[in-house]
Amino acid sequence: MKNPRCIKIAALLLALSFIEPRLVFAAEDPSEAAEKAAKDIDKAYEEAQKNIPDKDIKEKEDALDKAARDNDNTQGDPAKDPKKEAQKKEDDARKEADKAEGEDKTGEKYRKALEKRREACKRLKKALDDLRQQLQKRRKLTSDNSDIEQAIKNAEAARKRQEKIPEAPTLSMAVPQGAPSVATLVASGKIKLDSVGTGETIGHVADLKIQNQTDQPINCAVGPMVLESKSGKNQDYVCPKPQTVNIGPHGTATVPMDGVCINRNKPPVAKGAPGDLLVNEGNPTIPQNPNSHIPVNQAGDLLRICTAKYDAANQLQKSGALKNLPYRDPQKQKDIVVQWSTWCDPRISQITGAPPATKDDLNKVVYKQLESQKPMSPETKKKVDQGIDTIFEKVELTTAKAKDLEKPEEETSGGSTTEEGPSLGQPVYVSQTRAKQPTATPKSKGGGKTTSKPTPTPKPTPSPTPTPSGSGQTQEKENPTEEKPKTPPPVPSYPYTKEIDCGTITISIGDSGELVFDFKRNDKKCPCKEFGWIQHISPADQDNWRYDNGVLPGVSTPKKQGAKSDPSKPKQPTTPPKGTKLEDWDKNPWYGGTTDKSKPKDFGEHPTPQTHISDKPDAPNVKFITQLVCVETGEVLFSWEWGPFEKGTESPDKVGGGETEPPPKKK
Repeated sequence: MKNPRCIKIAALLLALSFIEPRLVFAAEDPSEAAEKAAKDIDKAYEEAQKNIPDKDIKEKEDALDKAARDNDNTQGDPAKDPKKEAQKKEDDARKEADKAEGEDKTGEKYRKALEKRREACKRLKKALDDLRQQLQKRRKLTSDNSDIEQAIKNAEAARKRQEKIPEAPTLSMAVPQGAPSVATLVASGKIKLDSVGTGETIGHVADLKIQNQTDQPINCAVGPMVLESKSGKNQDYVCPKPQTVNIGPHGTATVPMDGVCINRNKPPVAKGAPGDLLVNEGNPTIPQNPNSHIPVNQAGDLLRICTAKYDAANQLQKSGALKNLPYRDPQKQKDIVVQWSTWCDPRISQITGAPPATKDDLNKVVYKQLESQKPMSPETKKKVDQGIDTIFEKVELTTAKAKDLEKPEEETSGGSTTEEGPSLGQPVYVSQTRAKQPTATPKSKGGGKTTSKPTPTPKPTPSPTPTPSGSGQTQEKENPTEEKPKTPPPVPSYPYTKEIDCGTITISIGDSGELVFDFKRNDKKCPCKEFGWIQHISPADQDNWRYDNGVLPGVSTPKKQGAKSDPSKPKQPTTPPKGTKLEDWDKNPWYGGTTDKSKPKDFGEHPTPQTHISDKPDAPNVKFITQLVCVETGEVLFSWEWGPFEKGTESPDKVGGGETEPPPKKK
């Protein structure tokens, strides 16, 4: 008789043999595997962003990453690369990257992050193949495959993201057009701020925690700004580099702030210490915070001066002028000259109240650091003294270079209405919001928002006339604001076409709701050979006109702006002074926006004549005059006034506008 126990075991084994293997041996679900790999790709990208090396090293590391990705796509399939060219290219790129890094390995963390991203992509590729196979099987059984199809779409999107080259958000001084600043958003109650110190005096000096208080995503321009110690017990920092952050509805973002300490006689805000920093963007259109100790005009000076120091250090390092410093890390080389150039600057010392640093101060700091480790031998002391001499020499070189690069202050202090970017930030106390704002002014390209209620577009009047100030400097005298007509100009019908002697002008509404200005030259004899569009921008309730581009830095605000303009002139300045290139001309009048993808990203800062332009304003309280101009003579051939934009959200085809006679020529 058979053992009953054996019969039960045999029956159990027989039953298990019919169970689908994946139920016994639980393999990873392809959808979950793809989702995890996608998250790892994004995480590795963020890690790479935090560890971006010097430009030359980064270029080589990016080339290595691309070569390695190309090689990954051919491995296992000899038909795709029979001669193994992809492997050779990866090997060559690795040699170049190793050579660029040198012994310091400053790009090692960046490279490892990219390697992690490639490994995650390999896992994603396998999961994607499994998903496609799973979809084929499912289609034979059911028509509802939306879950797998969506997983495949997500995986394909993640794989495409893997090709994106990491870029630091603070590399450019240009803020995307239309992004309102921290101060603007705090003042309107759309965000809340908090700050946390890092214990550093230069570099990553603080974190700003920004909380979106609205139901909509917000694109926020963070910096340039001065971070002031609310208590007055800690260091203040100048953070001249702008960056932007997108925050989802009711989301929170932590933004690292890169800056330099301006008062050597105080300690840094301690690592992890919250709430001691307030934001001062140097904008007089926002009331001064009671805890601020840096006046608005001085905040603008600090931003202007320190921006030039950062630019000087970058240029000197690029030219090789800092290579003899006793620091191998390129970032440390720039940090040391920027920090001590800042501390040695008597203009900054006058603001902070600390005495300017000297070479003797540098000597004391270096000796204190070294002697705390171990006593120095005479030979070591000699080398240290030589190193100090070199450091201070480079500090003085940076200071001299920075003064050459400094932009002249366009406006003197004294209570005149600012014409620069609106609502961009007199001190805002972090963790608080402000209610009603005073009248603000418009953005130029890359500028922010305003809040005052506009009145209809007036006829253009001449720009303010410079008058001597008591300090011996030239100060602009503002024209009194005229009383505006109460009836807004009529809404025109688009497209609008106008024939002039030299060609055809067409004004129309684009696919995205933008206003498009186009000029096509005819074959008739025309004395003008080259044409371009100039656009003037002004607050709707004033006649403070500027060219609509980003040629100049903002002085009392962080936003770039155009030079002051006068749309009533029959001839506009179109030719730079002799010996000055158009891209270096601070009165460049040409419109700063472009739809040409071949143009450089900083086109708004160095615009050139265009016969096809478009604009869709997103700042309130603004008006425009757009003019077609002959490049050779500067003669205005056509003028179109449009606006005002009360809220900044109106479609251009819903606001007033129309042709006006070009300014009369002087007889």
